[in-house]
Amino acid sequence: VVAGKELLSPRTDKEKEILEK
Repeated sequence: VVAGKELLSPRTDKEKEILEK
């Protein structure tokens, strides 16, 4: 799943923050 991939390897810190939130 793309979402899972994004969670495992976020492209930017911004995405990482959103995913963590």
